[in-house]
Amino acid sequence: MLKIIASLILIVSLLISVTACDSNSEVLENGQNGNSTGVKWLYDWDEALQLAQSNNMPIMVNFYTQVCPYCVKLDQYVFANQEVSDFLNDNFICVKSDAGKSNPASYYYMTGVPTTYFTKPDGTSIGYVPGYVPPETFLMGSQKAFDLWLNELEGDN
Repeated sequence: MLKIIASLILIVSLLISVTACDSNSEVLENGQNGNSTGVKWLYDWDEALQLAQSNNMPIMVNFYTQVCPYCVKLDQYVFANQEVSDFLNDNFICVKSDAGKSNPASYYYMTGVPTTYFTKPDGTSIGYVPGYVPPETFLMGSQKAFDLWLNELEGDN
């Protein structure tokens, strides 16, 4: 009887794990958790650079991998956060880049994923946020990067 109960618990645990993995894959593919809120992602670095330069906007590039649980958490809790996504969509060209497959990953210093860089329109780094941080902390970092970008713009005039 004890073996049957243990087997049932194991089966239920495995089913829950598989379901969680399936929903995490959807988050990575969509860049958000299925809600109408979320960051509007580009997935092409060259397109992002061109768009940033033509609109004179800074870039936010989020480096992730398919097997990174904290990348999924960042998507689910930070990039799907309404306040964060509104700020990013209004002030940055946002790029999602697979660190294991992307060319831009070789331009920036990373010790792991997720890592999110904020850059000038030409791709020069303004700053970065390593790892997963809560939405409020990520928003503060994003605002600081945007303020640095604005200060640089004012200095150019």
